[in-house]
Amino acid sequence: MSRGAQDMTWQERAHASFDNHVDGLFAAAQTPEFWQRTLGNAVEASIYAAAIAAVDQLLTHRDELVNGSPEQRKATFLSILKTSGLSAAGALPVSIFMAIALMLIPSLTVVMVPLGMIGTAGLGIRLITSVVNNPTQQEKDAIRQLQEYLGQVPVFFALGGDHKISAYLPGSA
Repeated sequence: MSRGAQDMTWQERAHASFDNHVDGLFAAAQTPEFWQRTLGNAVEASIYAAAIAAVDQLLTHRDELVNGSPEQRKATFLSILKTSGLSAAGALPVSIFMAIALMLIPSLTVVMVPLGMIGTAGLGIRLITSVVNNPTQQEKDAIRQLQEYLGQVPVFFALGGDHKISAYLPGSA
């Protein structure tokens, strides 16, 4: 006896849908195109993760890279390469897991698109924060010279003890 879709309960429909997705995954996993695409995307995501981690570290340690001794520059640069490589290694299995999850779970892309947009905004904020919170000595000197030049202008720039640059209006502090 076979049952049609009209006779199935919602639990039976969900089970049948999941079975169909698993069967589709097994069928797709037997093709070389699936693995080329999945691993290709995973490697690409790993490269992006390494590049983003390296740029963030370069922005954070740019004072050492610009003003440090050659030995200090070399040590900082090697440290940046190591940490960005670890980010790439971590992104590879996550990307493969996400590719398989997207095949198994119907409409997961509906959730992933907003998460991607939030992640992109967060990445931009992170990179801006790395620049602002870690000024180079030249940037600190430029702020001091700007403070001296502007003198009586009602906007003041301050370099705090934690080396953060901030701007404020008189009476707003």
